[in-house]
Amino acid sequence: MKTNIRRWFSAPTLALAGLAATGFIAGVAGPAHAASAAPATAPVAHTMTVPASSVHAAAPAPGKPGAPAPVPTAKELHHDFQLQSTGWWCGPSATRVALSAQGKTFTQAQVAKMLGTTQDGTPSANDATRVLNQQLGKGKYHTVEISGAKASKAQVDKLKADVVAAINAGKPVVANIAGTMTDDNGDVHSYEGGHYLPIVGYSNGGATVKIADSADTVGSPYYDISTDKVANWIATRGYAA
Repeated sequence: MKTNIRRWFSAPTLALAGLAATGFIAGVAGPAHAASAAPATAPVAHTMTVPASSVHAAAPAPGKPGAPAPVPTAKELHHDFQLQSTGWWCGPSATRVALSAQGKTFTQAQVAKMLGTTQDGTPSANDATRVLNQQLGKGKYHTVEISGAKASKAQVDKLKADVVAAINAGKPVVANIAGTMTDDNGDVHSYEGGHYLPIVGYSNGGATVKIADSADTVGSPYYDISTDKVANWIATRGYAA
């Protein structure tokens, strides 16, 4: 199993107002707090246009005419991806991915202004929800908080259901995370100060999600990770779905 750490920084949690540490800013835990992640010198943003949506649906079972179509066991949304161009624009980058998948194309700077992002980061998943609804229509997204230090089984199940429903509605999920997790390939992703990640697809019926990580410059920024791990990554924060 690979054990190389893929990260921009590993910093202690900081206060909401934001404290400078070793030349960069990290956000604190909590859905109502900022999150950002980056090295002292951020890379130049690049764009990656992902191919059209992929769908792997289970064979439809016999049923009555007009019955709902079966839910695909795996699906990934078409979207426009960019590495974040500043150390504190993970929130704008993730929100921008969600907007691009739904036909709205903005620059990171434009989305940062909409979100109210500063060098302290983007305050919370509520801001992503607000901007997504402003641009896509009232009620399109809602915020779900996982307030405890660890996600309960019910919260894991809800995240799984929310991801499957959102992706099948053409909506990437924007997750505000903090901490360190290992993906399905054994790569470690560490964002102790906080970070935002768009979930752009799922597989295994929703038990696994696909992340497009704007701060990951080691190999591919795309990786698969179990939904229960992501729920615990979100713990003390929230997500827009």
